[in-house]
Amino acid sequence: MKDLSRQNLDVTTGAALGSKLHPPTLTAGMLPRHKLLEALNKVPDWRVLLLRAPAGYGKTTLMSQLFARLTHNGAHCRWLTLDPRDDDLNHLLTHLQAVIGQPYPGQSQESLAMPHMPDLGFWLNNVERLPEAQVLFLDELESVQEPAALALLNRLLRFAPDNLRIVIGTRPESGLALGRMKASGLVLEWSARQLRFDSNETSAFLHGSGGSNAVPAAWHALLSERCEGWPAMLRLSSLALNRSEAPQGFLEVLQDGASDLAEYLAGEIFDRQPAEQQSFLLHTSVLRYLEPGLCDALCAIRDSAQLLHEMGRRNQFVIPLDNARNGAYRYHPLLADFLRTRLDRLHPGMAQQLHRKAALWLEQHGQLIEAIGHAMEADDPGFAAGMMERAAKQLVKAGNLATLLQWVRRLPSHIADDHPDIVWAAARAHTYFHQIDEAEARLRQLFSLAESRPFAPLVWEDCLALEALIPAVAEDVGQVMEVTTRNLSKVSGDYALGIMTNVRAFGEIAMSHFDAALELLDRADHHNRKASNLFGMSATVGLRAAAWATRGELHRAMACYTGIDVRTPPADHAQIEYASIGSGLHNEILYEADRLDEAAAVLAIHTPAEEGYLAMGLLLGGYLTAARLRFVQGEVNEAMAMLDEALGRAMVRRFHRLAFACRWEKVRFATLSNQLRVATTLAAAAQHEPQDAHFYFTTDVEARDITWIRLQIRLGNPQTMLPLIERLLKEARALDRGWRALKLSIMRVCALDAIGQSLAANEELAAAMAVGSRQGFIRSFADEGDAVLARIGHWLSGRDALPQGVVRDHAERVLQAGGQSVPTGIDSPQETSPEPFNPREREMLRALAQGEQNRELAVRFQISENTVKWYLKNLYAKLDAHNRAQAIARARCMRLIE
Repeated sequence: MKDLSRQNLDVTTGAALGSKLHPPTLTAGMLPRHKLLEALNKVPDWRVLLLRAPAGYGKTTLMSQLFARLTHNGAHCRWLTLDPRDDDLNHLLTHLQAVIGQPYPGQSQESLAMPHMPDLGFWLNNVERLPEAQVLFLDELESVQEPAALALLNRLLRFAPDNLRIVIGTRPESGLALGRMKASGLVLEWSARQLRFDSNETSAFLHGSGGSNAVPAAWHALLSERCEGWPAMLRLSSLALNRSEAPQGFLEVLQDGASDLAEYLAGEIFDRQPAEQQSFLLHTSVLRYLEPGLCDALCAIRDSAQLLHEMGRRNQFVIPLDNARNGAYRYHPLLADFLRTRLDRLHPGMAQQLHRKAALWLEQHGQLIEAIGHAMEADDPGFAAGMMERAAKQLVKAGNLATLLQWVRRLPSHIADDHPDIVWAAARAHTYFHQIDEAEARLRQLFSLAESRPFAPLVWEDCLALEALIPAVAEDVGQVMEVTTRNLSKVSGDYALGIMTNVRAFGEIAMSHFDAALELLDRADHHNRKASNLFGMSATVGLRAAAWATRGELHRAMACYTGIDVRTPPADHAQIEYASIGSGLHNEILYEADRLDEAAAVLAIHTPAEEGYLAMGLLLGGYLTAARLRFVQGEVNEAMAMLDEALGRAMVRRFHRLAFACRWEKVRFATLSNQLRVATTLAAAAQHEPQDAHFYFTTDVEARDITWIRLQIRLGNPQTMLPLIERLLKEARALDRGWRALKLSIMRVCALDAIGQSLAANEELAAAMAVGSRQGFIRSFADEGDAVLARIGHWLSGRDALPQGVVRDHAERVLQAGGQSVPTGIDSPQETSPEPFNPREREMLRALAQGEQNRELAVRFQISENTVKWYLKNLYAKLDAHNRAQAIARARCMRLIE
């Protein structure tokens, strides 16, 4: 397996810090926790081990010992130490991916050499693909505080594949939500009560077992009583008391209680060190990770590696993070806090100078996020701004937008506003987070700056690309076309060209110029790949899918996400996986094809309501699909509540189109559930939308007009709707908007049915079914209820041939999606089983019986391996089976397969 832990990855992917990817090295002074390790052996079914206790209770030490034991026994263990930088999802996912370090099987050499956008689904698939059982250790989880990052970690725990166990070390105030897993008996939790030393361990430690120096016997009883098994206090006490008579002050503090004991002991240990070592400890106390080269730079010495190694060997002050002699270390949190306080007291202002030196060294070595983090602590906004300006474009390309925006907000505005690259990066981040007003204000700042100083050519090109991107995110198609017409010929760099070509393609799709758009997207893909523009690459995939879906070519649209259709330009799996998550259109397509389990799996792992990641309108389908899944399950109130929640979020974030969509989707739900009075009230309220809240995106197939038509038909006004339907249908066909035309054809069926023109309704439905069967459209028919389903049921139950163009399998799928049973007749024998199995599930059972593995199933069904796992779990539940062999045997007994 390729080891990425010591590699400084290209900054466009976000540098993975090797120091975070190793457990602390076990030293002779650590007391083995045999009792706890043996207790764990008695609970073989644990999936998550949660160590939740305050600092100093030995969480990291126990995790390191468990890591070593499991590794010795043949397990494949991975380690990640979390820190506050992991509040940025991209930073967190980058390090998770580095923990595994697995390329996707079958990736081309070209795609292997390219960076990819880190993604939870991609990570879970990679872990599941590993043949052996895996154990992931997550230490210092309390460092992560942002809701979005915690939500991601919660989903990682919930959807961890069967071959993954997780060990977590955290303080009591962590924000994990493990209630569901605890109720299922999958979580084993140990608190300070379990982690503290018991009497035997305390005695063993004080006597020097495990290689530690023995504590004078006269102190044993008092330390045992006062420290109450607190491992850190016992460790500090042993260091303070070793080889000397304890000072009277120590006795007084110990007898008074342990409130000031940590600071006192740290001081006692620190004051006994040689002056050179004290200086080293103070100068390096500002660092989170002690890398020898960086320590040399801060202390103006050349032997940091030797000094760190010697302190680690003596188990004094530092905790080694790998086995290499010149590897990285870190301070124990209690000692680190003490050292920083002592530094500020003894040398006021020195910490800021040290942060500055650390920032420059880290920047020189390509660790940009850590470098700017130190620069922000140097109390010199101009210095920090200069470093941010040099790194701005790389951080934007790497996706570290949340972190970047936090830094910009910490800088004084007059300093940040004087740096064009920082202003541009802030505008880019605001655009991604759909903060349009803020992005436009930043763009105006850029143009104002450009009037007073010359911009470098590529900086100016980035500004022009941003000028096009903002109206695209705001879905102002007229402005998109105007800006790209004016500026596209003025840019030549791949980064700006990739963005602007994507934006122009968006405008062409909105204007139904699909061939032109697809040609542009091929060019955009070329430029985005050359520039390693990860956002641009994923947007290209989503826009290409939008073009095909709008035309009504559902299979081609789905192929953009699966990469299976050879007619679709090739894209590496990492790009496809991220795009399939980042685009709510994928969810809409899955819903339309009645692949509800897959849509649920995608939404469960990648919730669209995630704070901080409310992006452009391509995400909108995720919100609608999440509510629709509840609606088709009969949970109307829950579906309405989900839309209300999304509506509130949209209002706060000024995402007008999402608010518009939620209001009209509520009208749709009320109409389809025959709550016509409610639907009428909701529609009247939704009519009074602000002018800028238009529903104007490339893939809209059921905008205000179709929802309004459906309601009017059910209110008894079908005759007046027919001319409108005819006009809109003619327009949709002329514009090659096939999905919308299909929806309007179905509306015509409903209108004709309502006025009693049964023959015409039959003909219209048969023509629509012929179109729908070729591309796999299901829900557009099934959701309309009796006007459509009753006719299909009548066709399937009769002895006559089906109407021309109607495919039996497609008709049966529509009927089943509508919640109705397929009639048993001469042409349609019914198999019986205790639980209904749809055709897709039966096909999967047949594939299982033929021995196909998850990867082969993914290719066959054009889904991800993560979704295959979701399907298999559902099948096992229906069959009351626990594995493949049982599932196949049960399916044969039930005559589901031969």
